[in-house]
Amino acid sequence: MSADMTTTSGVDPEQLSQLSEIIERVAGVPAAEVSPEKSLVEDLGLDSLAIVAVVFALEESTSGDIPEESLAGAVTVGDLLLLASQASSQN
Repeated sequence: MSADMTTTSGVDPEQLSQLSEIIERVAGVPAAEVSPEKSLVEDLGLDSLAIVAVVFALEESTSGDIPEESLAGAVTVGDLLLLASQASSQN
């Protein structure tokens, strides 16, 4: 397994669709280009401010709280999906 926090297996298509729409709305990246293995910075071109905005919108949509310290390890879209899943299961 790579340095990523998760793999593309086991991804909930509904969660991916929701996150893709958030990334499109916040950062202007077409939802069709968003996939679990894509790097937030290198592939999608998000900067730190855009990532924070995406996480904030994701927290609002999932009613979960993603700890700031866990964001440092979030490199890919799949990583954010895992964090969102963990946050929503804690509620």
